[in-house]
Amino acid sequence: MIINNAYVDDILYSTDNVENAVSLIHDTERILARGNFRVKHWIVSGHYESCNVNVIDSDCEKILGLRWNPKEDYFSFIVKVNFSPRVRKIRSGPNLERDEIDIKFPEILTRRMILSQIASLYDPLRLAVPVILQGKNLMRSMITKGAASGSNDGGIKWDEPLDTSVVHEWKTFFKELYELEELTFRRPLKPSNALGNPSLIIFSDSSKQAYGACAYVRWQTSKDKFDANVIIAKSKIAPVKQLTIPHLELCGALMAARLRESLVKEFQWEFESVYHIVDSLIVRSQIQKESHGFNAFVAARIAEIQVKTNPREWWWVNTAQNIADLTSKPCTPEKIGKDSAWQNGPKFLTLPISEWPISQKCESELTDRIGITMTVAKVNQDITNLKVIAVE
Repeated sequence: MIINNAYVDDILYSTDNVENAVSLIHDTERILARGNFRVKHWIVSGHYESCNVNVIDSDCEKILGLRWNPKEDYFSFIVKVNFSPRVRKIRSGPNLERDEIDIKFPEILTRRMILSQIASLYDPLRLAVPVILQGKNLMRSMITKGAASGSNDGGIKWDEPLDTSVVHEWKTFFKELYELEELTFRRPLKPSNALGNPSLIIFSDSSKQAYGACAYVRWQTSKDKFDANVIIAKSKIAPVKQLTIPHLELCGALMAARLRESLVKEFQWEFESVYHIVDSLIVRSQIQKESHGFNAFVAARIAEIQVKTNPREWWWVNTAQNIADLTSKPCTPEKIGKDSAWQNGPKFLTLPISEWPISQKCESELTDRIGITMTVAKVNQDITNLKVIAVE
């Protein structure tokens, strides 16, 4: 725990029961004391008797850039918008409050100022991907505007004032961004009444704008009853050089495979089963084939997917049931709230697997296949009029 879960001067760890937590606390304090390190205090989630442990009562703590409410045990976001110039890498003015956006939002906005704000949005688990994606799309549109006109400097220059219409779009985006502070995300991924080992379900999808993946953990809580919760998500803006939708879907599938590899490595749980769910029959069918039958772009990605996953773990679902759609298309904060499908997964995750609307059907004709040409040459083997001549 000390080696793998210490971040600067904080130790973050989670256990299944109070007894194990108390034992870990005492062992940690004893080990640190050998080096003359003293633990200032402990913060424990929920309602808890200290049991000779220095536990402080706190309503709100900051953990790795997020707010944590220990009593209710949920995370929330910290939104900071500050366009003031930096002096020795520190903002010279205060952060803008939510009700100050309309009044104090800068009239002159540049690409450099915008990028600085987008980069400051801290979301390590990418739980706010569907909302932040809108800002990334706006940033991309500024870059691609110049590419369409033949410019080589990325469209709008770094310190060139943006058009009034563009400034208005960014103003609307930052106003919506403050709504993230009202959202809460449940911290514990394992319910108290969980039975057996969990399942890992990873969705992936794409659009012309972006591609991404999101992972959910699913526990059985009683007979034919299940609980699911989002773990992490990832998303990337589609390349400026336009790819086909099947290619982008394949990139999303590869992202899901890499995400699965990281989760299996980091979690202490042994997953009972893993499901990769896509809404592209082409991609699912490609993963079932040998990689050498496709062109280089597709073959390289299929090969890596097959190394990191089992092709039989890939399933198809209707587009309307694919929650990863939110990793490729932006939405407003209200659509990823506490009781949303984004946080709890599609409703079918709470049902027995036999009732899930998924299948393993395949597409018969696949794109990007390498054509094989065969030539048959007919050889005349009839040999006539041969004479044997003896040479002395």
